[in-house]
Amino acid sequence: SEATAGAEEDLPDRTEEKIRVQQLKELFGEVLNQEEISAESDLFRRGGSSLTAMTLTALVRKRLGLKMEIIDVFQAPTPKALAALWDMIKARENSRELHKPQAKKRDRWAT
Repeated sequence: SEATAGAEEDLPDRTEEKIRVQQLKELFGEVLNQEEISAESDLFRRGGSSLTAMTLTALVRKRLGLKMEIIDVFQAPTPKALAALWDMIKARENSRELHKPQAKKRDRWAT
């Protein structure tokens, strides 16, 4: 049926989001030094600070390759909420790359 076909099309996105949530849960646990992190664990309610948010942002950039900014953590302080922002963060990153001013190549022999 069409409903079944539509649900099947959503599976890869849901699987990918589950993976992202799991990866973020692990990083939240690492920066908070806590083992029991759920998808709904709020970084700040679990004892995190702005420094913790900066550390999380750096780890996400390094390990997951997502150019997350600290404001993203303040806007979405749970693994589930950050995972939901993933595509928006990627789009922002791609948009910045497209609009980045290109350095003019200089002829090194020009005077």
